[in-house]
Amino acid sequence: MRGILCATDFSTRSQRALRRAGLLARQVDAELTLLHVVDDDHPPRLTELERREASRFLDEQRHSIAELRGVRCRSAVAAGEAFDGILHEAEAVAADLIVMGSHRKRLGSVAERVLRALELDILAVPPAP
Repeated sequence: MRGILCATDFSTRSQRALRRAGLLARQVDAELTLLHVVDDDHPPRLTELERREASRFLDEQRHSIAELRGVRCRSAVAAGEAFDGILHEAEAVAADLIVMGSHRKRLGSVAERVLRALELDILAVPPAP
């Protein structure tokens, strides 16, 4: 496996997905890309501010989450619809696997759309019991 993409919205379920993606990337010696997609239907200055803050927060997570230490890891921030941003980044980094947090007993609309659109495996990390 060459690369893993982990999409995060900075929620608790996404934190669990980040940790799981880090463990998996370490286990298979894959590069991990952490992705956050900001909504771009705001004024451009606000969108750019959100991009910068998201980038800063992703960098903080890369350095503070124990499961990401020692993993080849990069972060990316896209603007637009979450679905489109995930598809574009997955193709850009030639991801073999996408890791996302799931909503309770189901994937959630974005994960379901990604699953239908790409011929990639998706690991849906469930919430804590």
